[in-house]
Order: sequence, then structure tokens, then C-alpha cells
Amino acid sequence: MPVKTLLKALVSILFIALLPSPASAQTLYGGISAGLFPGEDLSAEFHMEFGKRWKDRFGLGLAYTGSLQSSVSVSYGIQGAGLQGRLELGRWLVSMDAGAVLGASHSTDWYCNQTYEPAFDPYFRPALGFRFGLFTLGMSSVFTTPLRFSEYDEKINREDPTICYGQEYLERFQRFTFTAGLNFPARKRK
Repeated sequence: MPVKTLLKALVSILFIALLPSPASAQTLYGGISAGLFPGEDLSAEFHMEFGKRWKDRFGLGLAYTGSLQSSVSVSYGIQGAGLQGRLELGRWLVSMDAGAVLGASHSTDWYCNQTYEPAFDPYFRPALGFRFGLFTLGMSSVFTTPLRFSEYDEKINREDPTICYGQEYLERFQRFTFTAGLNFPARKRK
């Protein structure tokens, strides 16, 4: 399965990146954040990251993202894991995640339900944050390539009972959120 192979490759790359190096050059980092974007459509996010920093500025690590977008009659969700590149510029924290979608969901209040058809579906998550010690405020976005869904019938549509069967379609997932979280180690005061 391609997703398992990708995850094994990501863990191997991180293991090699974390091999011992001089103590002054090695620092581990971690973070956890949550985000919301209220409005007619609600977007929510949960994000975790872990990796290694070089020269107190550059970082490479693993990241996990869970994201949801919902409106009155439709909701979308994805979970993804991937590699993260990270750059610290003073109080600013810039990161970019690239990885694979591990699962997705799409539901509506229509007769048809949608099932995600797993495949290698990449996702990208750029983020920008401003640090206050351990605490970080920022914004992020998630983009996917088109995800494949198939439909099945939850209720019988009396007008056309075959309306949901055998239909497949592609759906892109895109959303933007404001985030708040904790990032370790704390930013050094100068």
C-alpha cells in the first residue's frame, strides 16, 4: 500500500536526520496547535509536529494534520501525515508540510453518502506564526490534489432509486484557519 510505504520512508528520513551530531548544533523541536475560521463555513484544524533544528533557525520534521470544513448541509474532513520544513526568523515561524492524505470524509444532507477511495493523494500545508515565548499565534492553509469519492444510497430516493449507485467524483479540499498553539523550545530572548 503506497501510504504505508510513504510513512516508512518519512520515518527513515527523520531517523537519519536525527543521527547524533555536535551538541551545539542539535536541538529538537515540537509543537501542537489548533485553529478555527468562523463564518458561514466553519473550518477547524488540529496539528502536531516534531523534528530537528539546525543553527536555531532551520528545521526538518514529521507532521500530522487533521482538518474539517463544514457548512449548513456539507462537511469535509481529512487526516494527513508528512514531512515538515521549518524556518525561524526572529519571532516569525514559517513552515511547509507536504505529505499524504491518510483518510478523508465528505457528507451531505442529500440521499447519497460518499466514501473516500484511498490512493496516494498529496496534501500541502503552509503556515505562518508569530511567537510569544512558547505560545504562537498564526494562520495556516491546507490544499489537496483531487480526492476520489464513490457514492452509495443511505435512504431510498423514491423518485430515482438508482441515483447514487456507481457514481464517482473528484473533490478538492482547501481551507484556511487562524491558529493558536505551543512550540518547543521557547524562543530565545536576545
